[in-house]
Amino acid sequence: MASAARENAGASAALSCGKLIDGKVSLALSTIEGDWGVRVETRKNFSTEDYRHYLATLMLDLLRRWLEGKPMFPVISALNLVEEQHITR
Repeated sequence: MASAARENAGASAALSCGKLIDGKVSLALSTIEGDWGVRVETRKNFSTEDYRHYLATLMLDLLRRWLEGKPMFPVISALNLVEEQHITR
């Protein structure tokens, strides 16, 4: 989704968030340099609204990390990292 959004908009970067299913969700960042994706699940009991805000913050953090040249997937105490992926261009 992020890659299609970036290409359709003619942008240098785009973010996407998948559907929350069983406490797990996929987040992605697509850039001109490559695509990063991560599937996470929460270790805490968030309300749906709080989880949405938390995920929005994580997505913006992915963008910030790319812009600053930092590692893309840090250890976050509130989350279990289920899967991560990076595809270079």
